[in-house]
Amino acid sequence: MSIEAHVTGADRLARTMRAAGDDLHDLTDAHRAVGAEVVQVGRGLAPVRTGRLRSSITADAGPAGVTITAGAPYAAYVHARNPFLDDALARREAAAVATITEDVEDVLDTIQGA
Repeated sequence: MSIEAHVTGADRLARTMRAAGDDLHDLTDAHRAVGAEVVQVGRGLAPVRTGRLRSSITADAGPAGVTITAGAPYAAYVHARNPFLDDALARREAAAVATITEDVEDVLDTIQGA
């Protein structure tokens, strides 16, 4: 005795799940958006004498995350006394989580089939 089952849409489900998995490995766009927001807030919070520190704040986004840095030579010293980048991230934390969550949900919404 043998039983055979056919699931309509199984191939489509497997294909769209595989594509979604690939898309979830690269959240660069969401990370770039988060980085831009944190940089903007950080520039507003950075202490200013000449503007060099403020203008040196950048974001480097990639598939796995975003790194916010201030490249002025004295940035670490200033940040140790006034953690303006930490404060910027804290102010944008909820928005950052929402941005990344929305991106993930958009990818998951592409899954179709069975």
